[in-house]
Amino acid sequence: MTQNDPSGTAVEPAGKSVRLLLANADFRRVWLIGIFSGVVRWLELLAYGIYAFDLTGSAFLVTTFTLLRFIPFALFGAVTGVLVDRFGHQNVLRYSLLLMCLTSGVLVWLASSDQLELWHLAIANILGGFYWTTDFPARRNLIGQLAGPNLLARALSFDAACNTLTRAAGPLCGGLLMATLGISGIINLSAVLYVMAALLAFRMMVDSQRPESVALSLAREIWGGVRFAATRRDLLAAFSITLIFNLFGFPFTALIPVIGKQVLGLSPDGVGMIAAAEGMGAVIGALAAGRGRTTGQIWTNYAGGVVACLAGAFIIGAGSHILTVVPGVLLAGFGGGFFAASQVTIIY
Repeated sequence: MTQNDPSGTAVEPAGKSVRLLLANADFRRVWLIGIFSGVVRWLELLAYGIYAFDLTGSAFLVTTFTLLRFIPFALFGAVTGVLVDRFGHQNVLRYSLLLMCLTSGVLVWLASSDQLELWHLAIANILGGFYWTTDFPARRNLIGQLAGPNLLARALSFDAACNTLTRAAGPLCGGLLMATLGISGIINLSAVLYVMAALLAFRMMVDSQRPESVALSLAREIWGGVRFAATRRDLLAAFSITLIFNLFGFPFTALIPVIGKQVLGLSPDGVGMIAAAEGMGAVIGALAAGRGRTTGQIWTNYAGGVVACLAGAFIIGAGSHILTVVPGVLLAGFGGGFFAASQVTIIY
């Protein structure tokens, strides 16, 4: 039996909707690409931070490593959206994954020949940030396209919940690998997951969009997007809240390796468990945010997620014991999950 959402659109029960989505081979491929990429992203953020702190003892350098992953968003996020419009979702996804396979292959060779240096990981972090910029315009839009209007909400919610789980699985794997195999284990696992994601991308059967000339109108299309956003008060509000979260909320994750090792005196696998707590909090937050049905509830969740994340970051910063830090990490993760799940819905 179907239900109706507030807009009057028929909505399939959650279990049946997921089965319908996963029956589509292309949807399964795009969904799995998100899972593999998410695990790599979060395990690298943790492991690179631990590795940098072990080598240098500098908290500033650890946060710089995290910043490198986000710089491409600020500089090239709009460009990625235009490239997706021009070349097609699947083409951008395929070739960005090829770039990450090549990057991971180089890192594997450097690590196996004992030539790996910190600046190599810094460059890989930046390239990983470039790939991350394709997630929303390419992969998540493809999720919506494959789901269709009737299953759109279920598809986005399902994909967001699964990707939030990678925020727990990635750090947990990263901490265990760092404790047993070191940075080489992280690099090898990343390479394997990127290759698997690339194979899935090249097996997609979605119709390709014919490439067009980009150079002449790229700047004009970006400026057109900016002008359109300027006419929408809801988009401007969403961008403002996102900016606050990205500047003052989310960066606390960069300091988890420092807090875990220096303040709490934990081993890499212990640090991984602390970081995984952030992911578990995010899962709970994403599930809670999914209960929002009206526009007002979704916006409340969106802003409330930022408040909860900032409160959690404050508790983490003030704590010096695991019994204080872990609840703060859980609260910050909850706020981040609340924020992320609401953000996807608002933009759509």
